[in-house]
Amino acid sequence: MSPPPVVPRTLAGSRAGHARGPAVEAAEQAVAELESSPASAQLEALTWPMVRAELLGACLCEGLRRPNRRLPPALRRPPATTDGAAASAARLLIAPLDDPTAPWTAAELGSFHRRLLSGTRDDGAAGRFRDRAAWVGPDPDRQRSRFVAPEPGTIAPLVDDLVAFCCDETVSPVVRAALGHAQLAVLHPFPDGNGRTARLLVHAVFRRSATSRRVYPLVATALGVRSLRHRDDLRLHEQGRAQEWTEAFAGALVRACDDAARLARRAGSLLDSLEQRLWPLLGPDAAELAASLVATPVLDHTDLGIVLRGRTTLPVADLEVIRVLHRVDDTLWVCQEALDALAGPCRERMHGLRRDGS
Repeated sequence: MSPPPVVPRTLAGSRAGHARGPAVEAAEQAVAELESSPASAQLEALTWPMVRAELLGACLCEGLRRPNRRLPPALRRPPATTDGAAASAARLLIAPLDDPTAPWTAAELGSFHRRLLSGTRDDGAAGRFRDRAAWVGPDPDRQRSRFVAPEPGTIAPLVDDLVAFCCDETVSPVVRAALGHAQLAVLHPFPDGNGRTARLLVHAVFRRSATSRRVYPLVATALGVRSLRHRDDLRLHEQGRAQEWTEAFAGALVRACDDAARLARRAGSLLDSLEQRLWPLLGPDAAELAASLVATPVLDHTDLGIVLRGRTTLPVADLEVIRVLHRVDDTLWVCQEALDALAGPCRERMHGLRRDGS
């Protein structure tokens, strides 16, 4: 027998989980320090790969095959330039919810979802609220489901409540992001793409409140590193233990800010190293190509064409000789140093979790 549909508690007007305790204050301070630090300029240049990583992480957590096809076109291929256009394209995904003067509505949330899914494998669900039952489980059989989302007929007022809460300036942005992320995951209001929407909703709340407009601390990815723990944490929200979930989220946000600061340091050192090696071959084009490789460390034939176009006729083999690129197979190349720099904080976090048994 399947579990009954979840009946979520409303957020707006409730004070459950809204307390601005020490964990939330620590998270607010961590984000503020990262936003105002010298590292923010480096991280702003990495907006494209960071937003892309957040959405890919959502796809992988949901067990979706070929996750690259679930990305919006603006994030599917590397940017042709490093002049800020790529970062702007990534930020535009959040634009429907970015205006601090305009109240959010269910329509804006639908537009937000439409931008994430249009042009993807899930295009048919873009911007559309679900009209049938939804559940999470090992197979299509509802009887074996672990979680059954609210009935479709109850979604509209709950979505209205969610967006009203996310705009409530009397509540800490960290609390709004935490509870908004969890509530959207529980409501499962769209046929597909709920995880991706819930992840970027966090950054939309931060940008709207001016908490973080330059950097994207990957809090959901930090939560996802502990995927089993993350599911348990989300159940805290389902069970009405909102304060415990908020504190878990705030702790993940502090870790994400720490990871982002270390990523900025590594990326800066890596850019200098790559530019020095590329300079004898490329001269002034060295800095541009180094930045492209840091932003997109894994490339196929099409990616290489985009990254190299207009900059150089340098054969890929020469980039392999100076160990800037490593050929994985006939269709894939990796800038291993860049990949290590981007994945390093996550890998170290996983190593620490294994040591402490988490």
